[in-house]
Amino acid sequence: MKIVFWLLKIIFYCIMFSLTSSFKYQLPTKTKLKNFNQQEIKVIEPVKTEPKETYSVIFLTGGNNIIIGDIYNNFLNTLASFRFSINLIPPNFNKFEDLLKDLNKEYKGVVLLQHSSSTILSVKISNLDKKVKKLVFLDPVDNRIFFKEYRKLNNKIDLPNANRVLFLKAHKAYKWSLKPIAVPFIPFLSLNPDSFNFTKKCKVTTIEADNFGHTDLLDKTWSDFMHNSRVALGSDNRDSQVLLNYHKWLSKIIHYFCYGNTKKITNFLENEELEFSIKNHQ
Repeated sequence: MKIVFWLLKIIFYCIMFSLTSSFKYQLPTKTKLKNFNQQEIKVIEPVKTEPKETYSVIFLTGGNNIIIGDIYNNFLNTLASFRFSINLIPPNFNKFEDLLKDLNKEYKGVVLLQHSSSTILSVKISNLDKKVKKLVFLDPVDNRIFFKEYRKLNNKIDLPNANRVLFLKAHKAYKWSLKPIAVPFIPFLSLNPDSFNFTKKCKVTTIEADNFGHTDLLDKTWSDFMHNSRVALGSDNRDSQVLLNYHKWLSKIIHYFCYGNTKKITNFLENEELEFSIKNHQ
């Protein structure tokens, strides 16, 4: 019986590897609530999850993690389907050191993923545990002015533990326009790699999607509202499949960033139809 059990487990791992490496099929996902230190954390992950083969993601929303995570539901389910266990952190959560310890013990590793203005919060969390090596910044906003220790002019942000950092940017978040008149959602406070102090061994990459905006990451109802109200211009094509393809595109890049390497990201991008730019900083 033990031999049969191990054979079945090997077959399962082979299937998991085949699905996630080829991306022909996405893994089905589930949502659950996890009680941690008397607080509930919403977790989105594959239905069949092998923790030691899966990266755990701490996801921080806009507004310094005040924005509700439910408006990112489609993107987060898409990302989870590419073999991630995603934790949506409550706005008032303050037990990050304990959470990191538990997640690092249970999963393959922990990845910090933030959107918009949770930048410094993400950095502070990463500095709590030396095992946190990977960070992904989605349209990061420079919110150093709100944190006393970073307010000094030219005071760079230290990331001593990171060995890989990925900046994913939506070009329209930073684009000015006269015809028609449009003010970018992030007109001045874009955060770039030169705002950080990385170690010499840390690999840093920026990838920018040419035709999408800051809030195209949100579920379609919210994304369309932000676009149509001209608060945050996004893709001119508002078709559901176009936005879904964008979420898949981001998810695949994050997958290769965590499970693969820069070469795999480049090979993937070269075979995709979305227009982009890429820069390796170090």
